[in-house]
Amino acid sequence: MSKPSSRKQDGTIKVTAPGPDGTMGNEVELGINHPGELVIRTGAALPAREPVCVKIHGDIGTVSQFLATRAKVFSESLQLRSHVIVEKEEGSVALFVDEINPFGSSIGGEVTFSSDLVLLPINTGSTISPVALADKIKFNYDLFDSRETAMRLVSTFRRLHTKVKVDIEKMIDERGNSNMAREEAIQSNIPESFAVHLAIARGEPRREFIVDVCVRPDNLEVYLKSPDLFVAKRTFRDEAVDKEVARIIRIAPRLVVVYR
Repeated sequence: MSKPSSRKQDGTIKVTAPGPDGTMGNEVELGINHPGELVIRTGAALPAREPVCVKIHGDIGTVSQFLATRAKVFSESLQLRSHVIVEKEEGSVALFVDEINPFGSSIGGEVTFSSDLVLLPINTGSTISPVALADKIKFNYDLFDSRETAMRLVSTFRRLHTKVKVDIEKMIDERGNSNMAREEAIQSNIPESFAVHLAIARGEPRREFIVDVCVRPDNLEVYLKSPDLFVAKRTFRDEAVDKEVARIIRIAPRLVVVYR
């Protein structure tokens, strides 16, 4: 016979069950945490906890890798209760598992680019002083054809303010048009463009891109743009997302895929 139970204030009931030899055994704690759920704890068992909502985020291959690893347990019925959100402009893919379950999991991944692409302020839409740009080129000379090529650019940008000022004074003396003189002085003292070698994705070899040099005449701030680099990044992003979605559909064909 089990020992009479005792009810605690939190609703759990303690019952001491008999051991195999007829003596009193361990206390067993019964608790109803949620309607329709019975939790049994005995001995030094940890208290019952709420389920955990798992969130995983990684690179663009994360979702397909997760599905491939869990393919045996990711049944067709679970696929029908899950969906994938694709945001191509953001380069991201996210899987929401057991969508009607408040404790369902989410697994996401996004396209990641090489760290080369942040070493110089190309296509950022912001300007930089010639001296600051010269410093960036100096410390990243390995992105150029040679160290000598990079150092020539460093010298050009560091002396830009002084050279433009001197040339403007000469041109004003000759013509008297300061605005035209300023623009001509800028054009004659900076290169229209230069070449850099950048990797689009981590682990990929570097390739050459032409970077256009633009200067604001009012303050000589510089901004860099490269249409070729812009297109290469967009192409890489779109292809990476498309390949990931194709892998997901191949592994779990009953998943709903939604594009935003």
